[in-house]
Amino acid sequence: LRRLDEAEASYREALKFHKIANDVLGQANDHRGLGDMSQLEDARSMFEKALAMHKKAHAPVWQGLDQKQLNIVLSKIGKATQE
Repeated sequence: LRRLDEAEASYREALKFHKIANDVLGQANDHRGLGDMSQLEDARSMFEKALAMHKKAHAPVWQGLDQKQLNIVLSKIGKATQE
């Protein structure tokens, strides 16, 4: 009977440590998840900034091309009205 009591006490002790280990593992996974979310937010922010800079850099280029095309069209219209 004494050995059975010792076995039960050992089992309860092991169960207690198992629960503690699972709690620690769960907390570690939560912290990792928060780190992953933080990295995703940082990456998203950097992407949005890069996209905004890309748009700013290309806006004058496209405006120049649009102006060039407009001048071509206007010159064709001018030639057509002169004829």
